[in-house]
Amino acid sequence: MNKHVFMPIIFLLATVYLGIGQISTVEKYQVSIAPSSKSSSEIKVNVDKAAAGLTSEEKAMNYIKENWRQRGHKAKADQSLFLKKIHRMPGGDIVRFRQKFKGLRVGMCEYSVKINKKDRVSAVLNSTIPIPDDFNILPGASEEQAWEIVRRHFGLEKDYKKKRIELTIQSIHNVPRLVYEIGFSSYDLGNWCSYVDGHTNRLLHTKILSSNLTGRGKVFDPSPTNSAKKPYGSEPNYEDNGDANNGALEWQTVEVDLEGITKIGNDYFLIGDYAEIFDAESFSPSEAEGLYEQPSDDFTHLSRDDRAFEAVMCYYNIDKVIRYINEDLGVEALPTYQKIQFDPHTSTVSDVYAAFFWNFGDEVEQLLFSDGKEAGDVDLGEDAFVIVHEAGHAIHHWLTNENYSNEEGASEALSDFLGQSMSKDCSLFGVYQEWQPEYSETFHWGGMPSIEPLQRTTNYNPSTTYSPGGGGAAHVRSQYLSTALMRIFSDLGKEKTDLLVLGAMPFIVGDSGPGSNDAINLTNAGAFIYQAAVDQGFTPNELCIVYKHLDDMVGIGTHPDTPVAPPPGGTLDIYMKDGPCDSGIEPNNVTQYMFHSPDIWVRQEQDGELMHENPEYKINGNNFVYVRLRSRGCVSQGDVQLQLYWSKASTGLDWDEDWTTAQVMGPNGMVPAGGEITNGPLTVPLVTGNSTLEAGGEKIVMVAWDDVPNPDDYFTDVHHFCLLARITATGDPMTFTEVMSTENNARNNNNITAKNVSIFDDKPGIVKGPVSVFVDCQSGLINGGIRIESAKHPLGKSIFDYGNVYLELVGSLDNDWTGGGMPGGDFQVMQDGKIHALNENFHLDNLNLGNCQNEVVNVYFEPFTGDLECAFDLAQYDANGLDGSNSIGRERFEYYPGVQDLGEFDGPGSDKSAFRISSDITLYPNPANSMIAIMLPKRMDSEGMQYHICDLNGVAIQGEGMRGQLDGRYSEIDLGEIPPGLYFVKLSDEKGGLVESLKFIKQ
Repeated sequence: MNKHVFMPIIFLLATVYLGIGQISTVEKYQVSIAPSSKSSSEIKVNVDKAAAGLTSEEKAMNYIKENWRQRGHKAKADQSLFLKKIHRMPGGDIVRFRQKFKGLRVGMCEYSVKINKKDRVSAVLNSTIPIPDDFNILPGASEEQAWEIVRRHFGLEKDYKKKRIELTIQSIHNVPRLVYEIGFSSYDLGNWCSYVDGHTNRLLHTKILSSNLTGRGKVFDPSPTNSAKKPYGSEPNYEDNGDANNGALEWQTVEVDLEGITKIGNDYFLIGDYAEIFDAESFSPSEAEGLYEQPSDDFTHLSRDDRAFEAVMCYYNIDKVIRYINEDLGVEALPTYQKIQFDPHTSTVSDVYAAFFWNFGDEVEQLLFSDGKEAGDVDLGEDAFVIVHEAGHAIHHWLTNENYSNEEGASEALSDFLGQSMSKDCSLFGVYQEWQPEYSETFHWGGMPSIEPLQRTTNYNPSTTYSPGGGGAAHVRSQYLSTALMRIFSDLGKEKTDLLVLGAMPFIVGDSGPGSNDAINLTNAGAFIYQAAVDQGFTPNELCIVYKHLDDMVGIGTHPDTPVAPPPGGTLDIYMKDGPCDSGIEPNNVTQYMFHSPDIWVRQEQDGELMHENPEYKINGNNFVYVRLRSRGCVSQGDVQLQLYWSKASTGLDWDEDWTTAQVMGPNGMVPAGGEITNGPLTVPLVTGNSTLEAGGEKIVMVAWDDVPNPDDYFTDVHHFCLLARITATGDPMTFTEVMSTENNARNNNNITAKNVSIFDDKPGIVKGPVSVFVDCQSGLINGGIRIESAKHPLGKSIFDYGNVYLELVGSLDNDWTGGGMPGGDFQVMQDGKIHALNENFHLDNLNLGNCQNEVVNVYFEPFTGDLECAFDLAQYDANGLDGSNSIGRERFEYYPGVQDLGEFDGPGSDKSAFRISSDITLYPNPANSMIAIMLPKRMDSEGMQYHICDLNGVAIQGEGMRGQLDGRYSEIDLGEIPPGLYFVKLSDEKGGLVESLKFIKQ
């Protein structure tokens, strides 16, 4: 049985499945009322028809008049329809008419017409139903009799206010029925709407309306393994463990607003503007207590071991995505029947890790999440991605007027994209980066571990090109389209891509009826997405971006059935990101603080790894700087040059002196404070071995840094340095003329970017104090100040939740500040003279920054635990910005855990110390005597993985056991007679590709 079936003539159960279990069918349910012989909705896309009229309303009505009789209507269109609303969408106006008959409203039946930006009809949705001329509109009961039915049903006495009674015609399974629609409010019960059959006086349905209250809840955001960057099972705390809570999981929760919840009497319910909780038979009355209601609007006391925790997770994320689309983006995507129901612990499916959206008959739209306890899996309702994915199916359902396509996984792709988009916050520090596999993976927590073999990605690199109708599971093929959408997301940003996808959704429709074969597949879905970009007025280069990614993944320009030609007028645009949110738009107004580019990173060895290490000063040997170049649009470029510079970091750096010829006094005399690393423009193809930077692609350039400054050459600002990358290309000059301010140059030109680094001569990756920082000094900065400001950490936590921050003013700066009465706030001076910053309100004021006599601040960080990544900025302000506004410069401090305690470890020996590296491969013990052990994470396949021991120059050590194949997830290596020293274990896959390089000490 097809699990993605819409049968609008018979109105069977329609379901879309997340793809996180083995569920393949859902039982069909026939209804007892004879359906109409026509499809419930008429859907037309690519209409491209001119319509007469001056306004969108006139054009839409004139089009409708020409086509009105096709559905069997007898009365005239303008006598049967009234204007309900005109949506001003990015791609044009959607004009919605509601149906009426002899003065009675016909439920939610409507005729919607889209008038695009070219003033042509481009799409039509028509759910109106033909009503016989002799349909009896005379009720068999009065309004008072109908009201009495409702009053008795609810047991209402005096405490109510009757708001509205309207006699309507409702379309029930495409059949007209005379119905009283009755709305009332009650202090005890809230606001309700009820439906009573106008002929039989039988109560048909009741539903509660919104309440507009705001409560508080506690959730994972989006999941604990994602926010902690710890794969499921990598540590005992990050497993389901029978739904038990622990300190590590509790740390990964964040408090949020629960908007629109309902108060009935003295109790609060998770029933709101867009979503309402319901019981799909999974709870007994005793289990439901506290889930459906509680005597407070504060749900923050709930932890993941409480069954109500998943209820809060579901309510928050469903409400959040629907509210964002409707209220923030201004796209009307609303539940067909007032609000959508959700069950956070359903038992209505046999699969223990299934979640899905279904539409059953009339007025039933539900999101169901199983708890997976039979298999020891994590509850599906604990993962925001899973929840939003399923809500995405519902949104697609509404935007296609209940007829969406999942052909070849079209709706799976759109829902995966929406789940990723809503789960991403590019402004955070300490989250997965684009280059990490987990950034693009869909399943991190909910349904684990059973779901792991079904992992999907939105960075799909298939071995074969997509071909419509080429076969394959829908959830596998969906990755072609979701990958294209996330590539567009990277180049255009979240809001623009969200609007693009939502603008195309109404056209990605399903079968028009039984036996039809016209559901939209991935190629056609891609064509509609491109058309939405055209309708929304994308620039030629933005159209190039959309076209290139869609054509690469789903072939919108190569398939003969898809009439999409490459857009004209595209230009070359090569860029580097200033921050994770930067999509290359000039000027960059989205990156708040510059000098944190993710497209520059350093490795101490030439290993090609993508995670930044702080450079290490070496007497003999190089560090290696990697720079990622990105191309936006349709034009390839073969003449690209890169220049790379270093400078002593400061809260203010000038171009180009500070990067080329600057010097400062050190212990041994004048030393360079900046210089060029590349020794002139470096032609990119010569570095990479390829002839061009492909359109829509990227290229990573490696530059050897053979003259890393020695921290001991400097009196102050010992460790802090900065890197600057500049791209020049024949077809992509600087957009804005460069000025003295490096920050302004980087913000205005996407060909320029920079990154702060710290140089050490010992263990890499650990920020430690003191780090001496030059503070910008000039006459205009007298009486300025400094602050400690947290990077935006996951879950809203402050740097002061992670550790203690101390400052030390040096020399005249300290003397002037101390002599001036220590102005500032929220600090404590310690016995050793260090200044302890107490919280986010910390500030030091009235600093004398006008004499430029080596104004230096030492910064110390003392972490509470060695297991958490965190970051903060030392920010400088002028006298007009002491309140925290108008920062004139800042330096970033990042703390990455190095040495950790593994806790319970199943390897041999009693020494539990180990060096944790980026991929979560563990090398143990370190330092080692005669043996080392390698432990792979559960998610990593050891089959075919090779190892070899190398010296610091990358030369393989010869001898028995120095090269071989891993024995499995846990392997021991006998170090034999190799002499004491520093070595690497190089791990490679079965094709010889480098997996990881692990450094260890042989004692």
